Amino acid sequence: MHALIVVAHPDQNSLTHAIARSVSEGVSDSGEAIPSKSPT
Repeated sequence: MHALIVVAHPDQNSLTHAIARSVSEGVSDSGEAIPSKSPT
């Protein structure tokens, strides 16, 4: 399985980022790798 999670919300503490983190953790817990890149 491949997962691409794209978040464009500027506030790292937003609900959008919290949901993205939760989804990312769920996918990772299932044994899949998710490459990530944070904007600089």
